Amino acid sequence: MLHRPLPPRRHRLPLTDRSDADEVFLLVMTELGVPRLRRRLMWGAVSRATVMTSLVPGRRSNPVLRRVGRVIVALALIAIGLVLGAVLFIYFFVEDVFAGLPATRAFLRDLFSRQAKLEKLATPQFARLAAVIES
Repeated sequence: MLHRPLPPRRHRLPLTDRSDADEVFLLVMTELGVPRLRRRLMWGAVSRATVMTSLVPGRRSNPVLRRVGRVIVALALIAIGLVLGAVLFIYFFVEDVFAGLPATRAFLRDLFSRQAKLEKLATPQFARLAAVIES
């Protein structure tokens, strides 16, 4: 039996990059009748992967752009953390001010009072720490 080589496969839809594939994925799920919420969740997960591999959706994945995208995401997370930390600090400080500053007074007493430092050193945690330091 003589085997003939298979003809090359041709794509019916020209896919140039991942974002095109994401759009086709959404279209096919719509045509198959996948429920809207499930379709959006699945498409969202796939699209997030595309965004993480390429800084600008619709462009080919480029190693430099991937690094820049990851740096931007990391900086955004750090900025969000700093903003949330500052808001939380301000909230706790305002709450402490309205309560008569008991936490601030306790912090300053513990920081500057020799008696408070000696009371803290008498706890078992500090005793273990002192034993480790001495050995």
